[in-house]
Amino acid sequence: MPAGLTQARRFSVILQDLEKYRNANGGVIDEGYRNVWLHFYATCLTHFKDTSTIGQDIAKMAEIATPGLSIGEVNAIIKQAEEKAKLPYSDKVIPGGRYYYKGETIAEALGISSKTARSLGLKQVVPQEEKRRRRATAERQRRQQNGAVPRAEYLADNDTSRSQPWLKYGLKKSQYYVRRKARTLQDLIDD
Repeated sequence: MPAGLTQARRFSVILQDLEKYRNANGGVIDEGYRNVWLHFYATCLTHFKDTSTIGQDIAKMAEIATPGLSIGEVNAIIKQAEEKAKLPYSDKVIPGGRYYYKGETIAEALGISSKTARSLGLKQVVPQEEKRRRRATAERQRRQQNGAVPRAEYLADNDTSRSQPWLKYGLKKSQYYVRRKARTLQDLIDD
């Protein structure tokens, strides 16, 4: 994702990732992850502008995605989300304010591997190692677009330091480079 997303937009993308994860599990979250998943779902909803129906939205999703959670667990998540949604909204993390989770924290809590994140096309809910892999790939592509070549290719074309051609001409290294720049090395072979 591009840098500089607002928290509302970031949590909207996280919500989409949570839905992809749920759909990949047949629409129902596996036992052991239900409470955590519903908490993250509710947290995403607290970052939207209209939170007037947040309790109803969480209750509906709990019926669909997290069957088996007790009414008490669902109500606790709803109560917490409603309290957090009443707090002032900010794009910055405010101590004691709404919850702000990193995507890697969510991925770890839900047991999402790099392979799963790639196969589902998750954008925010990705483990740290997948995040690093994506950054490295993006950096490699950026460098290629700016004209960089792979190291092996560069060394094949620029192996002067290892082959030391100035010795063949009986020159010092600095003299070799001066003559090469002036294109007078051919004169030395002809002599």
